[in-house]
Amino acid sequence: MARLRIATACCAVALAAPAAGPTPAAAKTPPMVEKINSVRATHGLEPMRYSPYLRRSSRRWGAYLMSTGQFGHIGIHASSRFPYVGEVLAYHSGWKPRRSGTVRRWLASPGHREAVLSPSFRNVGTSFARGHIGGRRATIWVVQFGRR
Repeated sequence: MARLRIATACCAVALAAPAAGPTPAAAKTPPMVEKINSVRATHGLEPMRYSPYLRRSSRRWGAYLMSTGQFGHIGIHASSRFPYVGEVLAYHSGWKPRRSGTVRRWLASPGHREAVLSPSFRNVGTSFARGHIGGRRATIWVVQFGRR
């Protein structure tokens, strides 16, 4: 089945054919996943499971964005192991991760908030890329959500 992409200005969700295969055992939960799950808990939502597959694809997408100086949803390049995926991005100057501020900004944006607090997503992978954009230090966050 061909991949259908549906995008909004703030987040993107894609549908694809289901993929087989179990998710490997969860490693230590990254701090950004803990922040996202903390926010979800305050809204009565189940925590998301950390996915190394989504982390890998988010890391690749962040590296691509940083290397090209682009920022935005140009389709979703998430793990094909998930038939339903979503993504939120964040950009800020400097090289500090600024996890709390980043999550607060996502929650203040309707499209980002919808993705972070979606009860449909069950898995998450996060990554950030550091580099220079326009001659200035920059950090780009990529968080990808998935559901089977």
